Amino acid sequence: MTWITTNPQNTFASLGVRHGETFNVSDDCLTILEEILKKLALEDQTLRTFRRAIGFGQNIKKDLIPLLIYVKDDTQITDASKIIDTTIKILVNLTIPVECLLSIEAVSRTDVGRHTIFELNRLLITSKEAFTDSRSTKAVMDHIKHVVERDSRLNMQQCDSINNCLLLLRNILHIPENRMQISNCPLAHSSMQNEIIWNLFTQSIDKIIIYLMSCPQRMYWGVTMVQLIALMYKDQHVGTLQKLLNLWLEASLSESSEDNESNTSPPDQGSGDSSPIVTSDPTSDSSDNGGSSERNKNSNPAENMRNKN
Repeated sequence: MTWITTNPQNTFASLGVRHGETFNVSDDCLTILEEILKKLALEDQTLRTFRRAIGFGQNIKKDLIPLLIYVKDDTQITDASKIIDTTIKILVNLTIPVECLLSIEAVSRTDVGRHTIFELNRLLITSKEAFTDSRSTKAVMDHIKHVVERDSRLNMQQCDSINNCLLLLRNILHIPENRMQISNCPLAHSSMQNEIIWNLFTQSIDKIIIYLMSCPQRMYWGVTMVQLIALMYKDQHVGTLQKLLNLWLEASLSESSEDNESNTSPPDQGSGDSSPIVTSDPTSDSSDNGGSSERNKNSNPAENMRNKN
């Protein structure tokens, strides 16, 4: 196995050290993450040795997800936002569908090629399993909220950051669950997709989607947003959803200037619960909302999906 010689374990171990519920980030964390991203871009285009080694070492679950979860809550970390941005870029790259990395038909003609496809699929399904942890999706959602609430005007880098968050969620939801059976994956026979979607709805993804599609910068993430929504409601067609979103946007633009301003202006930093994309308790599900729980059960598609399971 050629990819074993491309051992990234020392590199990932240098990101920091986890102690219980804390993660001590190394001073060179950002530089190391950028190096990992560069190696992914320069890896062998046929064997994909570097990402296969990452899959073998379970570095997404052991290193990248904990980094994503704990860095966002540590105010003492220098360049915390850049570390999260770069970590998300790496996760986006690692969750690219196999058919976008290789010519499946050509590669599958050899034993080596078939084994490569198997290991890349294994990397994807274990990545999806890692994101059933609600803390991982919450870290992504919180980062989106942090970006849009930090500045009244989003620059190109901030727009890219939001788009990368949406790309990551899209890639995770795109990973099929029934492509392979993994004996050491406890969720392989249940619906990881429903679990992830449920977590996203309890973390107010519906409010975030509506807010982002109302932003003046929506052109930067509009296509990704439509793809994400299509995966969340998989029986819908992307083209149909895009038309519906365009109709909704046209209707929103025709509202009064006062309503339009309240819908499109990002909230001031530190606005707390007044933010249009933050609920009173973004980590709680709709059943915690007292008398409105019955109404929410009927109106929340994610909850309906969970009830069916």
